[in-house]
Amino acid sequence: MTTAGTLYSQPNNFRAFRCLSVAEYNGLKLDTPEFALGTSNKTPEFLSKFPFGKAPAFESADKKFHLSQTAAISWYLASLNDSTGLLGKSPQDAGLIQQWIAFGDTDLFIPVSQPAYMVFGLTPVNHAQYQAALPQIERAFAVLESVIKTRTFLVGERITLADISVASILRVAFTYVVDSAMRAKFPHTVRFYKSVAHNHVCSKFFGDINYLDTFKLTAPKKEKKEQPKEKKEEKPKEEAAPAPAPAEKPKNPLDLLPKSSFNLEAWKRAYMNLDTRGTDPAKHSLAYFYANFVPEDYTVVKFTFKWNEELKATFMSNNQIGGFFTRLEASRKYMMGVGLVQNDTKAGGVEGASEIDGVFICRGEDYLSLIKAAPDWESYAYSPLDLNNADDKAFFEGVMAWDLVSNGKECVDGKILK
Repeated sequence: MTTAGTLYSQPNNFRAFRCLSVAEYNGLKLDTPEFALGTSNKTPEFLSKFPFGKAPAFESADKKFHLSQTAAISWYLASLNDSTGLLGKSPQDAGLIQQWIAFGDTDLFIPVSQPAYMVFGLTPVNHAQYQAALPQIERAFAVLESVIKTRTFLVGERITLADISVASILRVAFTYVVDSAMRAKFPHTVRFYKSVAHNHVCSKFFGDINYLDTFKLTAPKKEKKEQPKEKKEEKPKEEAAPAPAPAEKPKNPLDLLPKSSFNLEAWKRAYMNLDTRGTDPAKHSLAYFYANFVPEDYTVVKFTFKWNEELKATFMSNNQIGGFFTRLEASRKYMMGVGLVQNDTKAGGVEGASEIDGVFICRGEDYLSLIKAAPDWESYAYSPLDLNNADDKAFFEGVMAWDLVSNGKECVDGKILK
């Protein structure tokens, strides 16, 4: 086998499986040195070659060519041997293969990754976000099922990079998110995955998986480390001088308001732990909200980002919301909020087309005094919502359920201030 170069990746990375399978198909060897994500990718040597600091990352055998991003690496490796047909037999095939790679990386992986990351413990458990992702997962699977129903492979009669790419993401879905009940709805997609994963080349990297039986939205338990107790030497007691009276902290004007029967902290817990839409206040957070909310004591506020044309990528939009919420820490005791990144998911989440919409629930009527705790508060436009108004109520519920459709755009990501 010809050595194509080195692939830097942590063990059991589904993205690396894609690259390794392609290399194996084309008779290429990839060196895979020991690599620890979070350490190896932060060294000056690594960053000098791969400024993004992401893995997988590829370095050619002559060490002159460096490449990041799984789709780019796998395409490059597939192009090194035309005889295997991984990139198809015509420009039309190549276009279709690109289409399915983009489908896998956006329409399929983005909604699957949201509950998967919660299960991994990478992001906080958020039932509202999961409920919003679920129909997107089913829609992506339905599209795949309708196409693969009468085919063995996505493009042509032989395995291509499209099949390997989509199957690598299905491996994550079937292991952590898509349980037996959902798999039963998409038998042809399951058959397609097995055809690729059990292929004589791909099986070396995909291996056997434990198909998820029943999905449960719970974060992994953290192990508690017992620390040895230090023995302290007893010192003779001395008569302590009387402690000075603690200085009174200046009260926030909101602390002087009469106590509300709507407990904001209880609402935050309900929102994070219950499904969003439904009619049972014990099981559904919006039902809980309407059963307990006291509009005389709180203001519900819509906010929108003023400079959407500056949002060049989804992650930039989400970072914008995250930074804004972080700077509202001083007001967190008195408010709760959800901010969504909206994009045209039918167009694959076009970069540069994001919008930010959100909702705050603020104690009292003077909501701006709370929001002004963030230095960048003027980057957003604000308007109170009247939940007795059908349009305002629909916007509020859409944001809270992460299923808002605004200007033809749907939720692709978001943040919670809790």
